[in-house]
Amino acid sequence: MSRFSIPTILFLALTGCQLSGPPQPADPPSDVKLLELAASSYAYSFGKAPEKLRLDSLGHYQVFPDREELIACVSTTEHTPGPTYNSHGDLILPEGAPYRESWAMLVRYYDYGWGSGIFRRTGGKIGLMSISEMCG
Repeated sequence: MSRFSIPTILFLALTGCQLSGPPQPADPPSDVKLLELAASSYAYSFGKAPEKLRLDSLGHYQVFPDREELIACVSTTEHTPGPTYNSHGDLILPEGAPYRESWAMLVRYYDYGWGSGIFRRTGGKIGLMSISEMCG
């Protein structure tokens, strides 16, 4: 005979389900929601609104050993902070020249809805994967 009663087993099963976080929706967030999350993450990080924000791709990646994560790749128009020269000293880009910068955003469903906890520039990593692998 088991040492646990049926109410105890049900309690443990229900408690375990609650600890795993809110249920994940079957569908990812809409493109509009992803751009909204990216704009707020960018503004929080840099204190200004992004310029010409664009959603480039969305995918699931094994960035942490225990689970796949939803990663949105976005890009913005940035401006060079100063002149850019090549190794021969030739001017490549003048100060303020526009260029596209890529970003990766980890997207999760939280108790309050969709949110982004990580927003990183290409060249960095999220967990075990480089952003260029995900947003190449």
